[in-house]
Amino acid sequence: MRGSSAAKDFFMTTFSPAFEQTLHRSLAIANEELSQFATLEHLLLALLDDEDASSVIDACHGDLSELRRVLSYHLKAQLPAASESTPADESGAFINVISRWFFPERRPIVAKPADDAKPTESFQRVIQRAVIHVQSSGREVVTGANALAALFSEKGSFAQQVLLGQGITRYDVVSYISHGLVPEEQAADDEKISSLIEESSSSAPVFVPIAGRLHFEQTPAIDQIGERKALVEQRHSDLKRLCDLRANEHPEFKRLVDHYSDALARLGPQTGAYSLFMAGFDIEMFLKVKSQSSPDRERNPPLDADQLFATQSLIIAHAGLITLFPDIHSVTTELDRYRQMSESLDALRDRVLDPIFDQLSSAGQIFDNETLDVASEIKRLDESASNLGVPVTQGATSVKHSWIRGALGAIGQYLLKQGREVGKVARDSAVKEGVSHLMKHPDQLFAAMVSFLAASKPILLSLAGALEAQFGWIVSLLSRLGL
Repeated sequence: MRGSSAAKDFFMTTFSPAFEQTLHRSLAIANEELSQFATLEHLLLALLDDEDASSVIDACHGDLSELRRVLSYHLKAQLPAASESTPADESGAFINVISRWFFPERRPIVAKPADDAKPTESFQRVIQRAVIHVQSSGREVVTGANALAALFSEKGSFAQQVLLGQGITRYDVVSYISHGLVPEEQAADDEKISSLIEESSSSAPVFVPIAGRLHFEQTPAIDQIGERKALVEQRHSDLKRLCDLRANEHPEFKRLVDHYSDALARLGPQTGAYSLFMAGFDIEMFLKVKSQSSPDRERNPPLDADQLFATQSLIIAHAGLITLFPDIHSVTTELDRYRQMSESLDALRDRVLDPIFDQLSSAGQIFDNETLDVASEIKRLDESASNLGVPVTQGATSVKHSWIRGALGAIGQYLLKQGREVGKVARDSAVKEGVSHLMKHPDQLFAAMVSFLAASKPILLSLAGALEAQFGWIVSLLSRLGL
């Protein structure tokens, strides 16, 4: 154990001199009150005189005097019993144990008579969380500010409630410790990041949170689609009949036409436009490859005049139908934008775009199944190019670029919004119910997004560095989340 890296880090961690005195003071307060146990309320009362913790409370607009008054009143009201009833251990020597861990050459932090107050289990957990948080952030000194942040994990305790009641949240405390931002500066920083995300996500797919997942929300068609869809169905029926007759000559083409049939069947005023657009894109790409390749009756048989006419008729009818959907206008905007930076995107496709798209398209804890199905359709564009023996097209790459902008933008906006909402809900609930419903049932989508960003951090930073204009905000968001 002592030989492990984790153990080494553990033994390198120390308490600041001020926090040592705070631990002294918390037990002294409990002893003065003849309390059997040293509780979180005793610890918080001692932290009010800790230079690190009190500066954080003050920065978060907490009222130190009012906190002292409320805590003192609460502790006196609890006498002779303490507000918690479970000791950390029978010996009550937790503080001396951690003293030996960190300062083996020093005297015990607390010279404990037999009748001294015993730290409770929650007291012990707070100190342990503070140590773990400091270690995970690469630092070595535990301060009262770290203990203050760790205290919020003891949900339902009076110490947590009294902080929340003053509008102080763990989000505010951690932000100030990590970045030195007071709540107003946090809000301004969040708004700046949100504005950059909004700019990046323009003309990109829209994702909305539904039932704990992000859902791709298609914008409804701007007009009735019945008449134009009927025309497309007729043109498609003509082409399909010809493909069935010549299936052995053009099996890949028949597969594309059959796939278009499936996409057309799923099209509605508010669903399916993205899939139909990509199915049509496949057919157009096939037709272009045929026109540019040398005809060969054995290896590359040309389309006959009837097939060529039927295909072109379908493409014209398809274009008339698909333009009724605003989302497709966004995709064509992305195509135009892609042409202006095609060289940089082509160079990044294998190294950055494809890897991050693959991670997004398999993130089942973030996106719902319907959205993942659309992402699979986008990935299939690469497969179609491979089957046709041609390089991945600019159009396919630009669609991926658009999807990545929209998906990452939705993740960023959700995290920023929920970061603010968690604090707001916690404050309101502290007044009304004593403890937040949201804190009892953590936001699993929020947690999944943070986990995704943490796991994908290297490739995300590469993306932000390579395409700063579109994704530079990712660096600020990762820093904001402490990742």
